Amino acid sequence: MNLSFAHPVYSDNLLEYHKVLEQRNKFLKDYSARGGSVFGGRERKETNWDGQSGFKVQLVQLGTEIIRKRKNFLDQISPLAQKYYHEISGGKEKLKLEYKPSFFFKAEAEIGEKYLKAFEDSENKEKSWGVTLIGPHRDDIELKIDSWDLREFGSQGQARTAMLALKLAAMDYLTNLREQTPVLLLDEVFADLDEKRTEYLASLLEKKGQVFIATSKEKEMERTGVSGKRFYIRDNRFEEV
Repeated sequence: MNLSFAHPVYSDNLLEYHKVLEQRNKFLKDYSARGGSVFGGRERKETNWDGQSGFKVQLVQLGTEIIRKRKNFLDQISPLAQKYYHEISGGKEKLKLEYKPSFFFKAEAEIGEKYLKAFEDSENKEKSWGVTLIGPHRDDIELKIDSWDLREFGSQGQARTAMLALKLAAMDYLTNLREQTPVLLLDEVFADLDEKRTEYLASLLEKKGQVFIATSKEKEMERTGVSGKRFYIRDNRFEEV
């Protein structure tokens, strides 16, 4: 969402990509179900595989821009997220982010070429499975803590710390891009954090401009030492204390 908010053109490309993807997947589903043919009107029409080539060209054009923007975004926020994770964890752990597209490429300039090649290599599977197997809709971001996969081996506290580090990094990215500091919204931000991580995070938040923290645990919030105005929501009413 941060990338779509920061770059409206990226958001437009993503919406258009998913429209074309839906059309191509419908073609592939019909192609697979009919054993290489589809129905048109009342007649059964043999369909050449080239019928999906127009969709493929559009997906490569749109997908290349999406992948390029995602990679650039991750390259910029990754060192920031690593810094914040290191600070919140008290310098005990290191966070690593790695962009995992659905095909391999070394340089940004070769994304389009490698994308098209991956499409061609996956054609037989796509004909059989009836779904598009290559493109940014199958991208992933791998998060590691000291070389260990966060999703497989990370604790709740580590996962929460990583999420916060990414939020803070995205905030810095938007600040630099727009030359104004956005408001940071956090929900139960100190949940799953031990005492030390809570202390380090509270210190960071004091330097982050306007921060809104939503919590149902008032006493725990008091122990963090975070200062600021307090508001309560009672009976659908918003009250300052």
